[in-house]
Amino acid sequence: MPRVAIAVQQLKRGVGDGMTTSAPTVGDPANDHFWFYQVGDLLIVRNINAGSQTVDVLAVNDPQGRNPLASGKSTKSVPGTTGVVVFDLGNGSGWIQGGADAGQVFVDVGHADLLLEVLRR
Repeated sequence: MPRVAIAVQQLKRGVGDGMTTSAPTVGDPANDHFWFYQVGDLLIVRNINAGSQTVDVLAVNDPQGRNPLASGKSTKSVPGTTGVVVFDLGNGSGWIQGGADAGQVFVDVGHADLLLEVLRR
């Protein structure tokens, strides 16, 4: 099955404007996730389960053919109940997929109790 898109929340630029109401994407460990990356995006992963859960952001070779991680992914443990993990992928080099998936960042989750959203600055 195809990957599930992660909700992108645009932050407003005015003082005190904040953002629209958050509507996170529920983790789908069977199909996993993606979003179309823009520089400045932050991936926010929240855990509503009592136990710790894992989330992976999949790495790709950068323009020089180097993979940023020997494992091919960045795995983070999200603490139970109220845990939050934030990913900032910088300029996206080494994270953005190519070919038919050009522009996408792939995210794999270990449990449906992970809530994902992207904050776009």
